[in-house]
Amino acid sequence: APAKPPPPVAAATCCSCHTSGSMATPTRLPAAAATSSLRSSLSDGLSGSFAGNMRRDSGGETSHEPSEYSSPKECKPKLLSEGEVASADIPHNVETSSQRQVIDAMQGSVALNAAAGAIAGGSVLMAVFPIDSVKTHMQAHGTSLPNTLSTLVSRGGLGSLYRGFSPAMAEHALNRGILFGLGSVIKKKLPESWAEPVRDAASGGGAALFKTVMLHPADTIKCRWQLGQPRSELGGLYQGFGPAAMRSSVGMAIWLSVRNALERALQPSDPAEGPLISYRQFISGATASVVTDLCTFPLDTLKKNLQAAPSSARLTMSEMVTRLFADGGFRRFFVGDKPRLVV
Repeated sequence: APAKPPPPVAAATCCSCHTSGSMATPTRLPAAAATSSLRSSLSDGLSGSFAGNMRRDSGGETSHEPSEYSSPKECKPKLLSEGEVASADIPHNVETSSQRQVIDAMQGSVALNAAAGAIAGGSVLMAVFPIDSVKTHMQAHGTSLPNTLSTLVSRGGLGSLYRGFSPAMAEHALNRGILFGLGSVIKKKLPESWAEPVRDAASGGGAALFKTVMLHPADTIKCRWQLGQPRSELGGLYQGFGPAAMRSSVGMAIWLSVRNALERALQPSDPAEGPLISYRQFISGATASVVTDLCTFPLDTLKKNLQAAPSSARLTMSEMVTRLFADGGFRRFFVGDKPRLVV
């Protein structure tokens, strides 16, 4: 009598072991289990522990036939965690989003950005405050660097270079804390569809305008104390606010967009080749500061002279521009730029 053909066997989707019986339909496992099954099968095939032979039977169905070297085992799919599946499925030469370095001065924790800005701002001011005092005197009086230094030392010694340090320290720390803290908040709220330079300029400019509104009186007191004016002079604390607001908002917009663009351009294609992160940040920040000061220094000179003017004079911005231009032409607005570039 003719031999009856064996019943067709449908292979179940399982782990690396062979199927242990007939099934009507394949069993669909979770993606993690299927990934584990494929990975385990390849591993066992390479190691020689799984030696099943694939063949086509008379019914045209695919079946597993264990070899003499394999031993039956229970089919228990291994479920992987999402992290294990993600790390296993990504090739080693592909950089994941968590490995990419974030190139943005406003990225990250708002509180951390604010604290870092305040600490860094205060630390820098402690180191460069004498230079800032020299710059302020040059801007207010239109004198050269040697003449300004000799005048300051002859009148009050080196201590004169630290007049106004206490209000300056408080103002500068709050200044930088607001800039980077509030700037981070603003940038997170902006649409991601906007171009990065536009988001940088909007967040930096908005934060700078807010901090100028809040801190301009403290900056005016600092300027007057640096120039040796009586401390009882507290009138007109918002003198020079117009050029201050323009310089601060426009300047921060320029600085942040240029700084972030430069650091993105200096970012190496291979993260392993770019360990000097702070080096790139220093170059980007310093270059952006030079560009910003060249664009906004005339506004800073105008602001300083309006702040230093007696409150009773009530000079307008246009009147001060006319006075400064008559005193030295266009170059008068750039007196003190060399100390500023050093700062």
